[in-house]
Amino acid sequence: MSVITQDLWPESFGIADEVPPVTILRAQASLLGTKTKNIVEAQVKSQPTLSDGLDHQLFVVAPALGNYKYLLLSVRQGLMSYPLTVNAAVLGKTFPVKDQEQFLEVLGQVFSSPETARVVANLLAMSQTTPQGR
Repeated sequence: MSVITQDLWPESFGIADEVPPVTILRAQASLLGTKTKNIVEAQVKSQPTLSDGLDHQLFVVAPALGNYKYLLLSVRQGLMSYPLTVNAAVLGKTFPVKDQEQFLEVLGQVFSSPETARVVANLLAMSQTTPQGR
C-alpha cells in the first residue's frame, strides 16, 4: 500500500455524548406544529458563523399568513455542542448555557413564557380568520 493511499483514519469516530442542540430545536419545532394542527409551525434555520461555530434560529411560522416568520430565539454554538448562548428574542434576554440540561431548562422557560404564548395565540387567531386560513 502506498503512503499516499494508506488510510490513517480511525475505524470508528465514536458516538457523541449528548444530543446536538439543533436536533433538540428541530424536535421542539415539530412538536409546535403537532400542537397547533400545523396552523402555526416552527422552523429551524442553521448557518455557519465567521468564528468556526454555528447559529441556529428558531422561527414561529404562520403558513396562512404568507409564511409569516417571527424569530423566537437563536442559538450560537462552537464546533462542540456546549457551552452555547441562547438569545431569546421574544424575551429580550440572552442566556449562557453550559450543558444539555441547562439548555433544556432555558428552552422550557422561553417556550412556556407568556410572551411566547401571546405570539403563538395571535398567529393562531390571525391564521384562522384569514381567507386562506385553515
